[in-house]
Amino acid sequence: MIVQNAVRFSKNADFHGRVLYFMIKAAIAILNDAPDAADIILGQRILDNGEPVETWALAVMGNAGIMAGAYIEEFDILDETLEPVVNGVWGAFKL
Repeated sequence: MIVQNAVRFSKNADFHGRVLYFMIKAAIAILNDAPDAADIILGQRILDNGEPVETWALAVMGNAGIMAGAYIEEFDILDETLEPVVNGVWGAFKL
């Protein structure tokens, strides 16, 4: 049941928008700070809409704090909780 809830929540359009916002924010910050080649590729894919936000959203759901917020009916996940988790999965998406 926990996995089903994570998958269901990861498909929420508002959650996608928030994850995408933090993906773009991270890409800009990384690209402005002498990135390595893999960071450049990932950052450009994000900025060109070539990264699947659905996959990132599901990856973020693996975090216990995010899952705890997802159980609340209003999906009470603070931006201060979400942003570092999005930043934390960045390395998993690098080539």
